Amino acid sequence: MKESELTNIFESMKINDISEVIIKDGGKTYEIRRGFQTIQNITGNVQEKAFQVVAPIDVSAQRQATANVDLTQATAVSQKPVQNEIKTDYYEVKSPLVGTFYAAPKSDAPPYVEVGSKVTKGKTICMVEAMKNFNEIECDVDGIVREICVKNGELIEFGKVLFRIEKI
Repeated sequence: MKESELTNIFESMKINDISEVIIKDGGKTYEIRRGFQTIQNITGNVQEKAFQVVAPIDVSAQRQATANVDLTQATAVSQKPVQNEIKTDYYEVKSPLVGTFYAAPKSDAPPYVEVGSKVTKGKTICMVEAMKNFNEIECDVDGIVREICVKNGELIEFGKVLFRIEKI
């Protein structure tokens, strides 16, 4: 393979945001990847940073202030009457994969649904980005969105509750 051909391939990968290409040329196979690091390099950097020496910091005053704030907040919370009980009979839409939650198709677009929105089975209610793939999440029931449990752009785990929907 000529250098000019490789240059063209690299440019095309960069322009089209392609991370990996496999080319079969006669009896040879070329695998071209961009933007990857080996696990050894990543592990090596983590180990080096784990043993850096840092200057000592006096945190006793910070601990005392934090303890006082925590006690005050705990007292205030315990004295408030419970106003909004979470209904246990809501249908929970859970994340089918690990990724980033997006409430709208674009950053400047309105969200797919909001609290109080009526939804039908099969309606797209959000997107989850996983490995640069945007996966539309559809509602499994007819109902009304009563709670959105995650924030836009939040990293979510498999099985995380995204929405609570009152079935109708």
